Amino acid sequence: MINEFVEKVIVHRAEKVDGRRVQTVEVYLNFIGMIDFPEPEPDYEQEKIDEYWRDRYRRSKERELARRKKVLAEENIILDAKHQAEWERKLQEYKDEIDTVGPENMSVIPALLETAGA
Repeated sequence: MINEFVEKVIVHRAEKVDGRRVQTVEVYLNFIGMIDFPEPEPDYEQEKIDEYWRDRYRRSKERELARRKKVLAEENIILDAKHQAEWERKLQEYKDEIDTVGPENMSVIPALLETAGA
C-alpha cells in the first residue's frame, strides 16, 4: 500500500566523508515531491564509543603488522644462515678438490661459487 504513495527513489553513489561511508537517498512521493529527511542529532556518547573501537581496531592492526614483520625477520635470518652454511659447504668441497686433484687438473671454477659469495 505504501508503494502507491512513492513516485520514485533515487540512490546516489556512496562516498567516503571523514572516514565514513555516506550515501544519499532521495525519496519522491506523489503530489508532495522530494522528502528531505533530517540529519540525526549527533550522539556524543556514541561517537566516543565509535572512536574507542576505531582506535582499538587500528592498534590491533598495528600489533599484527609488527608481529608479522618480526616473524618475517626471523625467517629471513634462518634462510640467510642456511644460505651461508650451504655456500661454506660448497666452498669447502671446492677447496678439498683443489687439495686432492690439484689446481692444474681442475675444471673451470663453478659459476655457482663465484656468484654465491657476492
